[in-house]
Amino acid sequence: MAIESLFRGKSCNEIRESAFGLSKRLAQTAQETFRDFEEAVEKDATKTAVSDGTVHPLTSYVINYVKFLFDYQSTLKQLFQEFENGDSNSQLASVTMRIMQALQTNLDGKSKQYKDPALTNLFLMNNIHYMVRSVRRSEAKDLLGDDWVQRHRRVVQQHANQYKRIAWAKILQCLSIQGLTSSGGSNSMGVDGQNSSGPNARLSYLLLDN
Repeated sequence: MAIESLFRGKSCNEIRESAFGLSKRLAQTAQETFRDFEEAVEKDATKTAVSDGTVHPLTSYVINYVKFLFDYQSTLKQLFQEFENGDSNSQLASVTMRIMQALQTNLDGKSKQYKDPALTNLFLMNNIHYMVRSVRRSEAKDLLGDDWVQRHRRVVQQHANQYKRIAWAKILQCLSIQGLTSSGGSNSMGVDGQNSSGPNARLSYLLLDN
């Protein structure tokens, strides 16, 4: 250990023990700080409205915190290695993963504030995509791994598909209503002898076919 190599001999016993105690308290404080932050993120109840479903301020704040965390990863790894059981890399990865999961849990709750299901999915798509993109561009990717990235990319795609499905359903419904209104509620005969419900209705059929 670095402390043992620095303070050798019987004459340094007291200093060495004090240094060990101080370092251990520092490691414990770091762990407590991470747990407190994780809890604060998960329970954040700010009502900041993101009306258009873009990235929430909490998401930006947490991602910046994680990036800042990795600026001191060598120090944190040393603390974990000397005073915690297990691999220091896996412990730092566990801390990061718990923080990201706390953020995602909070975002799930915030998404329920939207009355429009399309905006709910758009909000989750944008925020989780921001998380994934930030991880891919930082050192966090080395600890969280490709599996974490790919798993959350699939979540982003699922919300994107849901958003498109709900949004297009509204458009098609609107076009169908407009088509019925413009035709006076009755079908007219086209030049080819086929029934027609107006141009808007025909457009809705084309969209459905595609």
